[in-house]
Amino acid sequence: MVTSEQLDALDGGQLDIGLMRPHGPHGGVEDVLLGRESLMLAVQESESARWPTNPTLECLEGKRFLTYSPYEAQYFYHLVQTALAEARVRPDIVEYVPQIHTMLALVDCGVGVALIPETASRLHFEGVHLRRIKTTPAKPVEMVYSYRKDNDNPILEIFREKILGGLGTSTSSRKRPAQRSRTSLAAAS
Repeated sequence: MVTSEQLDALDGGQLDIGLMRPHGPHGGVEDVLLGRESLMLAVQESESARWPTNPTLECLEGKRFLTYSPYEAQYFYHLVQTALAEARVRPDIVEYVPQIHTMLALVDCGVGVALIPETASRLHFEGVHLRRIKTTPAKPVEMVYSYRKDNDNPILEIFREKILGGLGTSTSSRKRPAQRSRTSLAAAS
């Protein structure tokens, strides 16, 4: 379920907790940072020997590149575009893609290369080779959990204190301010 759908479900009381990427301000919703992860460079396996073992963003200059849709995948679109702009790198963007699964399938077909979050490496796409790409910061991709501040379901407090507390995640020290104009794919995407 993408972030916008999770936010709608939180609003409608159909969901108590959402696991998602950071999003813009959403009335009455609190976000807590769960963690950060690296970006991975996805290349067609048959082309992997032509890429450095330890790639940087500069390696993408002029290369055929798949990027995220600015509409359906705003969080990743802004994250990648900002990283490329800061590195002064201009790849040859050949397609804007809304879903990571689709992006990996296109990489497998040789359409271009892509940057994906490290968690997507668990999708195990045959024919796609992944390499951690050097970025600043090293782990730019964030995951948050979101809940309505007025939610009175007792399981929410149990989740926050027992589950997240057991993971060493402090719910008070990790609250993050909502970011402006960012929506994104949910963790399952």
